[in-house]
Amino acid sequence: MKGERPVSNNHLLSRVHWTKRNAEVTRCKLLVRSELDPDLGVFESPVDITVTVYFKHRPLDPCNIPAKLYIDGLLGVWLEDDSPRYVSSVTTRSRVDRDNPRVEITVGWKESE
Repeated sequence: MKGERPVSNNHLLSRVHWTKRNAEVTRCKLLVRSELDPDLGVFESPVDITVTVYFKHRPLDPCNIPAKLYIDGLLGVWLEDDSPRYVSSVTTRSRVDRDNPRVEITVGWKESE
């Protein structure tokens, strides 16, 4: 998702009015869905998800990246839900790419456990 810069978890957990939080949740979900290939179908076995954010400057700490906002965009398209039955792990990574800031979501499929 080119040019995307997530808000921080600190911001979301601060005293931000619920309507502003809800607007950010909706924005992220729609952004992710606009990038998905719906022909891939739903993963039936647990997946590992990595959310890597490439910042132009001032990167967030990896633990401050709100991965759930983006993962929720996968629900109903690639994931039935985000419970442990479908998602084994979530990793966030913070990088710098001054020329191409973006958010990348990698979904690693696993054999049934």
